[in-house]
Amino acid sequence: MAPRKIDPQEFAKWFSVKDAANNLGRSRQGIRNMLVNGELRGVHTRIGWLIDPASVRAFRLLRQDDAEREKIARRDALIREAHQTHEVRP
Repeated sequence: MAPRKIDPQEFAKWFSVKDAANNLGRSRQGIRNMLVNGELRGVHTRIGWLIDPASVRAFRLLRQDDAEREKIARRDALIREAHQTHEVRP
């Protein structure tokens, strides 16, 4: 599938590396690594990277989902541990 054409005015809405780093709570080098690894969608220009805000939002949402799943897993592990160490009656 060919990449879609992007209107040059749309690029004004795209993030800089610094903006993406602040938005995601990462370092600037971490954001650059994510761009190179394909975790974020961006365009490398003469003045630096421009990062698609949709890819930043998607990454943030996935990270929130991962954190929620991790929290549930920790809660379930604590409940299992409580059931093993204490006699729990319903």
